[in-house]
Amino acid sequence: MKLFILLSIILFTTSCAFHTGTTPPQILQAKKGSKYLDVAVGYSRATYFLDIGGLGKTALINDAKRRLFSFPLEVGQTFDNLTLDTKTSFIGPFIRRHVILTADVVQKDTISEFIFSDNYLELIGSRFLKTKEYLSVNEKIICFHNRQTYYGRVLSLEDNRPLVYFIDDLGTLNVRKKSWNTIFKLNQTEKLEKAVGFSIGEKVQATVWYGDNGRIAKISGNIIGLNKLYALIETTQSIYPVSIEDLTK
Repeated sequence: MKLFILLSIILFTTSCAFHTGTTPPQILQAKKGSKYLDVAVGYSRATYFLDIGGLGKTALINDAKRRLFSFPLEVGQTFDNLTLDTKTSFIGPFIRRHVILTADVVQKDTISEFIFSDNYLELIGSRFLKTKEYLSVNEKIICFHNRQTYYGRVLSLEDNRPLVYFIDDLGTLNVRKKSWNTIFKLNQTEKLEKAVGFSIGEKVQATVWYGDNGRIAKISGNIIGLNKLYALIETTQSIYPVSIEDLTK
C-alpha cells in the first residue's frame, strides 16, 4: 500500500516532455531563380487527462494547417519546405500535445496565382479568430521577454492573451502566452498609429528607468514597434519599451 501511494505521488508531481520533428527529404526544393521571402507558421495544442479528451494528433495537425494557411500569399507565392514539429508534455495525470507547422514562403514568378477552391477551404476549415487588438494570426512581431527583444510570430489570438513563438538567445523555440503590452507591431500600423499619435520610424524622446538600480535617464531614438500603450524605442545603446504617455516628439 505504501509503495502504491509513493508511486502515485511520483506520477502526479513529476513532469517531462518529448520532442519530435519531421523535415522534408530535401531542403530548398524550389527551382533556381525562386526567392525565399518569409516563414509561415501554424500552431495547435490540446490537453488531456490520462490521455482522454482533446483532439487527436491528426486533428491537431489539421488545425495547425488551417492556421498556417491564414498566411496571406500574394501572386506568384507558394509554401515550400514544410516542417512538422511536435511536443508532448506530461504534468502529473495531464498530457499536453503541441504541433507546430512551418513553411518557407517562396516567390516563384509574378504571373501564377494560387487559388483555393471553396471545397478545399471547407475541408481544411477556417473558423478561428484571425484578428484582435490590431494583431493578426501569423503576423511578424517583436516580443519583449525577460528584458530582451525577439522577432517572432503570432500563433493564436483566441485566449485572453496572444500566443506567440520566438527563438531566444540559446536557439530555443519558445511558445508562450504574452501580455498584449509586450508584443509590438512592425507592419500595417496605420490604424494603430492614428490611435496612439506616433508612427513607426519616428524619432522621439522619453524619460525611462535605467538599469536595476532605478536610475532615471533621458533617451532619444526611433520607434521600431508599437502597441496600444507602449512604443519600442531603439537608441544607440539599447532598445526600450516606453509608455506612449512618456513620449515627446
